[in-house]
Amino acid sequence: MTFSGIVRGSEDGRPIPHLDYEHYAGMAETQMRLLAAEAKSRWPIRELALVHRIGTVPAGEASVIVAVAAGHRAESFEAARFLIDELKVRVPIWKAAPTP
Repeated sequence: MTFSGIVRGSEDGRPIPHLDYEHYAGMAETQMRLLAAEAKSRWPIRELALVHRIGTVPAGEASVIVAVAAGHRAESFEAARFLIDELKVRVPIWKAAPTP
């Protein structure tokens, strides 16, 4: 199961050409590793990838990718949802839209 978070081309009705992502270096990577370990302890995951881009990401491109391989699709879906939801809460990555 894969999930790609795509940068939308508008926000609050105004066009957005890109988003700029920043992170707390070191801590973000550590939190992502901890999330991956937690997911592996909760579901029988065979393979897992969790990637978030940093810097400028143009509209229409992926800013985050979650990929989970498990023996059953329900487990993959549950784990992937957990990972993207918790990444947004726990991982110190924030975005900013360009000012008009």
